[in-house]
Amino acid sequence: MPQDAACLISLLNQRLRAFESLAAEVSAGQQACVALDIERLQLHDQEKDRLCAELRRLDEEIAAFRNSPVYEEALGRPLTESQPSGNMADTESLQRIRKVLQDSEEARAEAARRNQTYAAFLRRARSNVTVMINVVSHCLGVYPPWLSPASAGSPWERSY
Repeated sequence: MPQDAACLISLLNQRLRAFESLAAEVSAGQQACVALDIERLQLHDQEKDRLCAELRRLDEEIAAFRNSPVYEEALGRPLTESQPSGNMADTESLQRIRKVLQDSEEARAEAARRNQTYAAFLRRARSNVTVMINVVSHCLGVYPPWLSPASAGSPWERSY
């Protein structure tokens, strides 16, 4: 296997694992939010930040391979094309690169889907919290500062 192919496969495998970890962290963060475990939620958010930084770094390193012949062959030529008999290792590495690229894209799509689900959950949670705050404030006699009886004073104390 050529050195470029081995390095690219290693980077792609790291990217795949990072996307799988990110998808798991998004789900775990949502569960922490549901459980109202703020400390766990913060830990999951920090881990998501770390994984996103790792993915950016890996994408930059993989981008360096975009113009290499190994990468172009992995994306360009169909595997059913006949290969010269001397390039059996190259064919195997191309198949591995394609497989890891496909798996990585599937993991990226899954992480994106989970992130969209979590974002929708947070939007619904925010609107629910807003409604509950309004209900509680009206039921318990809690008033905003500008309507508070203490801040307004009594009508007899006002100066006209």
